[in-house]
Amino acid sequence: MSSVDCPPGTLVVGDLHMDLFEGEAAQRFARWCAALEGVPRLVVLGDLFEFWVGRKQQTLSGTREVLAALRRLVERGTALDVLPGNRDFLLDRHFERASGARIHPAGLIGEHADGERTLFLHGDELCTADRAYQRFRRLVRSRSVRALTGALPFWFQRGLARGLRRASRGSRPLKDAPHRAMQAEAALQCARGRDAQHLICGHGHRFQEQPLPGRGRWIVIDAWGGERDALRLGDSGWQSLAAASLTGS
Repeated sequence: MSSVDCPPGTLVVGDLHMDLFEGEAAQRFARWCAALEGVPRLVVLGDLFEFWVGRKQQTLSGTREVLAALRRLVERGTALDVLPGNRDFLLDRHFERASGARIHPAGLIGEHADGERTLFLHGDELCTADRAYQRFRRLVRSRSVRALTGALPFWFQRGLARGLRRASRGSRPLKDAPHRAMQAEAALQCARGRDAQHLICGHGHRFQEQPLPGRGRWIVIDAWGGERDALRLGDSGWQSLAAASLTGS
């Protein structure tokens, strides 16, 4: 698992679920990126896109607009780290080249100036009580499935993306089922295993915060558009806020 420095001002967002068949979402995100100032590092916790079916998706105008916005943000001096989510787990080196981001499939460790560490995850790996989902997760992220998906013609990939979009929207209410929820014990074990005081993730789509040993915290941020859909690292630690408030939008 990679580790990076997290200077004050580091910003964390996730679960944007941008649907690139709907261009307005890409335009809004591009404007948000353009208005960001003084952000040394941006960590995206996964599901930046509602779907990602491979590099051929870059032919969509919405995809090109998002990638260009991210590239301009990086060129202005913001380090960009992206964790694949359960919707865009096929993000690869082609996305990295186009956006300037670094992808971290296994998660990411953030090193604070005061010596503390934060573990960043998408969050679906914490749904350990849902064994069927975990088997499915391992399967679709396997090298063979990724290679097969990448070799499909784009018309088929587009159809697959639309199917995934419908399935995603239909399954969101099921996140409340106890056996589908992220498990506190799994969060604790992941944090301990990486010697991290804090764990930050998305996937749950609703803000929650629980203590970890010492003065550590497990924080799940809101999905994009929520009242607490972002975290910023300040002098007193991680502070929740609305991403829109950073740009006045």
